[in-house]
Amino acid sequence: MRAAAYLLQTLGVVYIWPVEYLDKLKLLLDKTIIILNNMINPPDENWAYLEMGGDKEKLIQTVKEQIDVLKERRKAIL
Repeated sequence: MRAAAYLLQTLGVVYIWPVEYLDKLKLLLDKTIIILNNMINPPDENWAYLEMGGDKEKLIQTVKEQIDVLKERRKAIL
């Protein structure tokens, strides 16, 4: 999921994304932001992303940074 989010981060720019698909980009960004938020703030026990190991604090911070970039991309779309 984070790799797909990275693609949106990188390619989801008004100057790169085809204009005729900007509405789809808005939807994709919105859904991705929700999913990433759920990964670091699990709504229930079925979300086990943070349990996959590693430094949880660092993981949470990098996901938050990714969410911030995606939110900026979303704001740029009129």
